[in-house]
Amino acid sequence: EEVAKAQLSQTALSIVASAQDAKSPLNRIRRLETPLLPKSCRFDIPTLYHHTINVERFLLYDKMRRNKRILIFATDDQLRVLFKAKHILMDGTFSSCPPFFDQVYTLHAIKFEQSFPCVFALLTGRSSSIYEEMLQQLEEEAERLQMDFVPNQITTDFEKALVKPLREQFPGARHTGCFFHFCQAIYRKIRELGLSNTYKDDANARNFCRR
Repeated sequence: EEVAKAQLSQTALSIVASAQDAKSPLNRIRRLETPLLPKSCRFDIPTLYHHTINVERFLLYDKMRRNKRILIFATDDQLRVLFKAKHILMDGTFSSCPPFFDQVYTLHAIKFEQSFPCVFALLTGRSSSIYEEMLQQLEEEAERLQMDFVPNQITTDFEKALVKPLREQFPGARHTGCFFHFCQAIYRKIRELGLSNTYKDDANARNFCRR
């Protein structure tokens, strides 16, 4: 695209590297500028990654306990959006999690009927104590910003270890399960019972499972 905009002569075009040829050197240069991948969860985070490109604090929390590390990332603006929200979403993902951590956990605020990611956490487990620590740190950040973190509704997956921390941290909030995760759980049970073909081929079976 940039080459086309430059309106180069045929002679100049003949010596310009193709996109494929330019890709390899660019990747090599990018790797030289990227820190080496850590070999354990005990690694130093370069100062560059403590802040956004606008020099706002982004690394909110970094704590190691018994080889279990928690990293929480959010700017103050993101925290304000989260703390003002009456409905928040919480979810963890495992497939895109970096080595030495168990999950990437995110908190989203519902605003203007849209979901906005506000907090990103790298967690080394799925225990109630880890969730409690994450929520407690967010409560402390709300106090620092002189705000209240009291959502009316919280939507999560069906993680059992999360139920108690949410009940204790947000006793007045309504805790609901995510419909997407509910459907996933139903279909996993269908496969576990060996009913995948029946579900696929029998309309009555599908309708029964969807009730």
